[in-house]
Amino acid sequence: MTDILSDYYDFYIKYSLEYLSKAQKKQRHIDLMEWQKKEYNEIPKLDEIIDFIKDKEYLKTDVVFLKNTLIKLVIEDIKNNNLDSLKYSFENIYPISLICDGTNYSYTEIELADMILAKDHKNKDALEYKYNSLLRYISNSIHELPYMVLWSMDGASLEELEQMKKDLDTFKDLSKKLGKNNDDDSFVDFCFVIYNAYGDYLVNQKLYKSFVEYLEKNEIPYE
Repeated sequence: MTDILSDYYDFYIKYSLEYLSKAQKKQRHIDLMEWQKKEYNEIPKLDEIIDFIKDKEYLKTDVVFLKNTLIKLVIEDIKNNNLDSLKYSFENIYPISLICDGTNYSYTEIELADMILAKDHKNKDALEYKYNSLLRYISNSIHELPYMVLWSMDGASLEELEQMKKDLDTFKDLSKKLGKNNDDDSFVDFCFVIYNAYGDYLVNQKLYKSFVEYLEKNEIPYE
């Protein structure tokens, strides 16, 4: 067992009591922070991490533990074009954004999923994760209807709408691959109509008081 896991195990045993006093909880936090800050020469291998957490399910969502073990391994493996630990992460841990944070956001969650899909285009975990990420993003883009179409926190520009339509195409393709298109087709069609309408509104904005007025005058349903 590598030193980082051995030290964590000692910490785990020390504080594995069902009840901890206030003083013990305080000391537990201090010890955990010391473990987090300590420099270790060796990153544990994937099979070591898997074996270590198999009877400690909570570690799959423990941010401090994951950042200092699995996430460091994933980042190192990506540099070496080894995606085994990344695949394991998509299958077993939450959130994947921990990996993005660990790389100072050199990669988005979707880009990480695409790494896997580039080598294994049928990987169900990566497909599902990318699908759900795009679904959240697309749903948020129409969250402020009928007032505007969002890009992040602001109204989308014409250039951004073109990218959003490409994302819709990607989402539609993913939906079909995952057998969800019967449920999603009407949603995708609605978003395309709204995106195109918002683009036309931006071009002709001087003719309308608001996007609401544009939608109503052009008889475009938005609910």
